[in-house]
Amino acid sequence: MKSARAVIAATVLAGVTGTLFYVVTGTATAETVPVQVTAPPARKTTAKFTSVDRVIVDKAHRRVLVSDPSAGKVVALNYDGTTAATATGLTQVNGLALSADSNTVYAAVRDEASIVALRADTLAEIKTFPVYGSPTELVRAGSRLWYAARGGVFGVLDLATGEARAHEFEDLNPWEGMNDLLIAVSPTNPNLLAVTTGPGITSGAIALFDTSGTTERQIAYRSNLNFDYVINFRDLRFTADGATLMVAGEKGIAYLSATDLAVTGNKAMNSSVALDVASNGWFATANGGPYSVSVQFVPAGSTTHTRVMELSAGGGLSGMAWEPGGARLAALTVSTLGESSLYVVEEPTKDVPAPLLTPSLTLTPSAVYAYGTTATFTATLGKTATNRVVEIWADPAGTDQPNRLLKRATADKAGKVSTTFKLTRTTNIVAKFTGDAGYQARSVIAYARTRVSASTALTRHYKTAKMGTLSYQYFRSSADPLVTQTMTAATNRKVRTTIEVWSGSKWVLWSGRDTKLSSAGKASFTFVTGAKVGKKFRVRADYVTGTSGDSLNYTTAGAWKYFTYTK
Repeated sequence: MKSARAVIAATVLAGVTGTLFYVVTGTATAETVPVQVTAPPARKTTAKFTSVDRVIVDKAHRRVLVSDPSAGKVVALNYDGTTAATATGLTQVNGLALSADSNTVYAAVRDEASIVALRADTLAEIKTFPVYGSPTELVRAGSRLWYAARGGVFGVLDLATGEARAHEFEDLNPWEGMNDLLIAVSPTNPNLLAVTTGPGITSGAIALFDTSGTTERQIAYRSNLNFDYVINFRDLRFTADGATLMVAGEKGIAYLSATDLAVTGNKAMNSSVALDVASNGWFATANGGPYSVSVQFVPAGSTTHTRVMELSAGGGLSGMAWEPGGARLAALTVSTLGESSLYVVEEPTKDVPAPLLTPSLTLTPSAVYAYGTTATFTATLGKTATNRVVEIWADPAGTDQPNRLLKRATADKAGKVSTTFKLTRTTNIVAKFTGDAGYQARSVIAYARTRVSASTALTRHYKTAKMGTLSYQYFRSSADPLVTQTMTAATNRKVRTTIEVWSGSKWVLWSGRDTKLSSAGKASFTFVTGAKVGKKFRVRADYVTGTSGDSLNYTTAGAWKYFTYTK
């Protein structure tokens, strides 16, 4: 990662503890939702930093190497955040690179116009190589070490001979006088070098050079990039297959052909504050500010991130890098007090279930049914990968009846599976899809709210006749009606008897009582009242869910029975 040449400005990351490595877990339920990668706990480092320019990972020694220009030092951190070694006296040290065998660390020491070779295990100095200009960036390609220097200069150090030279421009140098350049070498072609402007320039020239000869030959050039894609370049990387050159900075990442620098796409972001490419083709980019960072993981060949990891970075992100040829990602945050925290993420692009889509599944109808109705229920399954089987289950209310499978069938061409069920109590009808390689399991419910069977019978009357449109049973004043309620039986069930009287041109409540039903679903009582003659009454049987002794059925009101008295 290329960081701005500035002292880190951020707050201190609060104390954190925990294990070092976390394996990625999580799922996504739609095309547009990236998998959440679990961030490991941050490990506070024992070293303090006043600035950070470069972070790289030394897989062989299991260390993270950090250059601190302001302090003039290079620090090797163990993966647990402890300090393994420190090299000091390196005034304005910037870029870092590892040798092919990981035995040597090369450091660009800007104010000494040199590249210093350090032992990777101890960071003891091995040799100093003077170079032309003030080097800031380093990229190794085989036995050559390419460097970028202040003033728009780039050159090469031959590690076999120790000789260094600067590139000689045939025409005008498009980067003349610029403080920083970014350089990158193709991972598939060590003779392909990319060069562009660094931080602080809105947009600048980008060029490709063939370095296979004794001098570099420019093979592609563009004067700038569309400001809508990216400005203030911060990182320059080739994709793992070498086919694309990525330019990252504010507004996101631009994708350029590694052949002719034609723009092939872009990834819009608020700002890409870090970018690095893993050997498996995935790349990680960070989008965030001084207090929180979102690390986005993009698979090879894509411009869209499918995984994301949130870091509660009290100091903002100062550097991020993959293990060379490995699967770990290291990220470093640093506060204004120089306190740093290290995250080492174990295989963020592996061991994660593939994002599964949510299938469309419906079940109809949800309705209120009379007791004993045989209802038809239809499930409709939308697009899936391979599995087209739907199960329909019935889950009756109560604990005395089991959940039962009504039908298991392959959906027809319209995606439908239908079945029937005779309803005697409220039942949840459930349609289930068990999932497949592309779609997650899903279930939906149709609510079959089922009434009880409820009726009222009156006896001891002497006649039945209509009064207007209503049928009345007539009783002598000397005879008290026998009211018999019949309702669907259930353990501990009670029937609510509601009696109303006609008064003041409307029906008003006379009385209500709850009577326990017999095992046959019967309850009887004699209705006794005074001053009967001429009065009109009506009576019915009610079931009230939750208050009639159970919740097996849906609240039900039986039909009214009308009666009156004569002398």
